[in-house]
Amino acid sequence: MPAATFGAVGTLPAEATTGCGLRVPRASVSRYHEFVTCLPRRGHARGGHQRLADRLDHHLPGRPGTTAERDRVGRAVAHHRDPARRFAAP
Repeated sequence: MPAATFGAVGTLPAEATTGCGLRVPRASVSRYHEFVTCLPRRGHARGGHQRLADRLDHHLPGRPGTTAERDRVGRAVAHHRDPARRFAAP
């Protein structure tokens, strides 16, 4: 509070643009999957993570390279499947 009084802290805009292009009040935007309640936004986020995981997973089986590369790609697939699963949950 004192820092804002003296102008040391910037203020955030009242609205934010969501991944699906909607302008919404900043209070309804969350970086935590469980708190996003707008179904179109949940679907947009789930779809993006799912497509990326599928694209990575598609290249994994036939991809030449070391075991370390395969492990890294496998971790990336899991990294995107988790939020896709969390966004799909009600």
